[in-house]
Amino acid sequence: LSFTQGLCVLTGWNRRELLDRCADLNVLVEPEDRPGLLQALMDAAREGRQTTHSFRLLRREQAPLWVELRAEVLSRREGGASFYAVLLDAQTTRQNQARLEAVQDRLEHVQWEQDFLFDGLPAALCLFRRDTPEGPLRPLRLGQGLAQLLEYPLPELNRRLAGNPLWRVHPRDREALSAAAEAARAEGRTLRHVCRLRARGGDIRWAALDAAWSDLGGGASLVYAACFDITREREASEEVQ
Repeated sequence: LSFTQGLCVLTGWNRRELLDRCADLNVLVEPEDRPGLLQALMDAAREGRQTTHSFRLLRREQAPLWVELRAEVLSRREGGASFYAVLLDAQTTRQNQARLEAVQDRLEHVQWEQDFLFDGLPAALCLFRRDTPEGPLRPLRLGQGLAQLLEYPLPELNRRLAGNPLWRVHPRDREALSAAAEAARAEGRTLRHVCRLRARGGDIRWAALDAAWSDLGGGASLVYAACFDITREREASEEVQ
């Protein structure tokens, strides 16, 4: 029935062209979006309330534009209804929402991969963070395999390793492990080292340890470590010898 210049700006058609085209608002609505918009307006008219609905607005020689319709019933008579409506450009919001959903999907996939990595592989995996080159290592995540290897619950391992990452390394192996780790970090290579670990109750486990550093910038880094139980292989080797 009436519209402002803002509709001309959104659609790219002038006032006369819109009056010629808009005997039916549907001609400005993406066909797939028409049933949903019609239903939203019908529900608002029947219930006498405001409605908000997003749809794609067709434009002159341009791709459809996502808009948000905010409509309020002005009058109802003889089965029809008149609305006062405002159209808002929602394209940027829609694009940001799509980007956010894509990021969330990627995060969910990364989380699934991390869960599989830490709890689905036959290895004791650990992720540590160091905020400064000489700062302490803080455990960010420990795999269930480490709890099984050392026979400690994960909460206790988190607490203990936060105070001393070498807590369950055999005392005679700590100096050699520390030196090997420092050399690997300085040379930018993966650490590969064999050492002994003490499980709960004092049992000795031989472990092949792999560790890699990832620079986060600003002196901070992540340390990924994997421990593989090679106790049986080691004992079999010693028996052969």
